[in-house]
Amino acid sequence: MRKNRIITVIVTAALALAAFAGCSAKNPDQTEKTAPAAQAYKFAWKGTDITPGADCKAAVEALGSDYEVFSGADCAYEGINTVYDYKDVTIYSYTDKGSDKELINIIEVKGADLKTPEGVGNGDTPDKIKEVFGEPEVENKGGLLYKSATVELSFFVKDGTVSSMTYSMIK
Repeated sequence: MRKNRIITVIVTAALALAAFAGCSAKNPDQTEKTAPAAQAYKFAWKGTDITPGADCKAAVEALGSDYEVFSGADCAYEGINTVYDYKDVTIYSYTDKGSDKELINIIEVKGADLKTPEGVGNGDTPDKIKEVFGEPEVENKGGLLYKSATVELSFFVKDGTVSSMTYSMIK
């Protein structure tokens, strides 16, 4: 009886090890690609990183004063929304009630020649975007959507090319 129990334990352990080894084995013909959701999406313009969720005042100071500003109370929550409208980029920010920290919420990239740090964007085709970022989370005639843990990156398509893109904070 003891002999049967030892054999059962050994066979069970061997099967468990084989199962774990099979899970970690890689096919040498497969290339590993980072999933788009694992990437952190951020935008750089005029030598300044502009990232949703980051300090807006620091970005605006670095970008200069060539913008129009609009500000007002938010109807969905208690706080202030502010829009910094530059010629090629619009930055949307918010400040929660009781806080003086202004955070970037959305970055709208509309300049014809502006690209992501990865080198794609306005003027490119959806196929070129997919070559760089992989398959989008959502794709339709209007564009492509990619998500990371904290940012959504949207490419808007008009007449077969990207016409604008937005980086939006996921709350």
